[in-house]
Amino acid sequence: DACAVEAYGDRQPLATVAHVAVASPTLVRISCFDPQLAPAVAKAVADIEGLSLNPNVSGGDVVVPIPRPSKEQRGALAKAAGAAAEEAKKRA
Repeated sequence: DACAVEAYGDRQPLATVAHVAVASPTLVRISCFDPQLAPAVAKAVADIEGLSLNPNVSGGDVVVPIPRPSKEQRGALAKAAGAAAEEAKKRA
């Protein structure tokens, strides 16, 4: 939901234009259903706030190396996970 791709004249969720696979803990491979959308997918991934990702286009795929999080980023991720857990408890 956080990543929308400019495709076919509209903004589409990433899941509707590509398949996302985690190749390793430090690498994500995004296979575009339409290879011509690879540059748009790479731009959408690069524009995700707070992650500082640097995707590379390789044919019809987008390869995203995942950097190691800094101490500050780990703290922010832990807070976000805690908030999400509390929200889930409230719903249950």
